[in-house]
Amino acid sequence: APFLDLRPDVGATSTLLAEYLEGYGIEPSAATASTLLFGIRVDTREFTRGANERDFEAAAFLLPHVDAATLERVESPSFRPDVLDVLARAIRGRDRRDHALAAGVGRIHEQDSLAQAADFLLGMAGVNVVIVYGFVGGTVHISGRARGGAVDLGETFRDAFGQIGDAGGHADMAGAQISLGLMADVDERSDEALRSIVDDVIADRFFETLEPAPRVPSRAAATEMTLEFALSDAEGVEK
Repeated sequence: APFLDLRPDVGATSTLLAEYLEGYGIEPSAATASTLLFGIRVDTREFTRGANERDFEAAAFLLPHVDAATLERVESPSFRPDVLDVLARAIRGRDRRDHALAAGVGRIHEQDSLAQAADFLLGMAGVNVVIVYGFVGGTVHISGRARGGAVDLGETFRDAFGQIGDAGGHADMAGAQISLGLMADVDERSDEALRSIVDDVIADRFFETLEPAPRVPSRAAATEMTLEFALSDAEGVEK
C-alpha cells in the first residue's frame, strides 16, 4: 500500500478512522458513527481489553452522531430461521475435545450465521475455544471465537488454515476461507459426502494445531538422560 498507519497502542482500528474524521472536521453520518462505535466496543471488548484514552475520546466524538436503534440491532441481532437451522446443526454436530469445540454445519446460505452460532456455543460451560464452519458457493467458511486468553485464535487459524486458504483475526475472534476446489464440481457428490470431507480436514487441522508441541529436552537434560542410560547399561554389564 502507498500509505500505512500502524499504531499498536490504539485498541481499535475504528479509533483511527474516527480520529481521521474528527481531524478533518468531517461530521459522520449516523450509519458511519454507529458502525465505528460498534467496532471500538468489539475490538476493546467494551473498553476492557487494550483500550486507552484515545479509544474513549474517539467514542465520545462518535456518540452524539450514533443511531441508538441501529446500534442495538447490530449488537443484538435477531435470529432468522436459517440462522436457527445452522445453530441446530452446530449443536447436533459438535465435536468437543477438552476445552475446545468444533462444529460443522454443511451447506449454508450466509456465512454470518456461522459467527452467530460460534458466539452461542462459546457460552457452553467448560468451553473456551469454538469454531463453526460450513460451505457455500464453492468455499468453506470458518468462524472462531475464544475467551480467557488460553489461545491466540488468530495465530491458531493462521497455523491451521493459512497454508490451504486465507486465515487470520484477533486473539479471541478469527475467520478463514478455504476453496472446496474440485470437490465442489463433482455433481454426484452429495452434500453429506462433502460435509464429511470438510469435517475431516477442518476439525483435524484445528484440533491438531491446538495440541501442545512435544517438549524438546534441553542440551543439559539430554546429556543427563544419556548418562543415565550409560550408567544403566554399565550396571547391567556388571550384573
